[in-house]
Amino acid sequence: GERPFVCGRCGRGFSWRESLELHLRGHRAHPCPECGRVFPHRGHLWLHRRAHSGPQRPFPCARCGRAF
Repeated sequence: GERPFVCGRCGRGFSWRESLELHLRGHRAHPCPECGRVFPHRGHLWLHRRAHSGPQRPFPCARCGRAF
């Protein structure tokens, strides 16, 4: 199919403008304030930052008590 909406950073094409807009969000840099490592998605940064805070496991299982 036709993909007239092209990313100016990586050249990937999309059929819908909305798809391109979602894709462009992934190119935004999210640096870690503690070590400077850069992540393309905020969620990846969030997971990474947990490594700086030690082995926290704030979600215990109601059945077995194991924490995650």
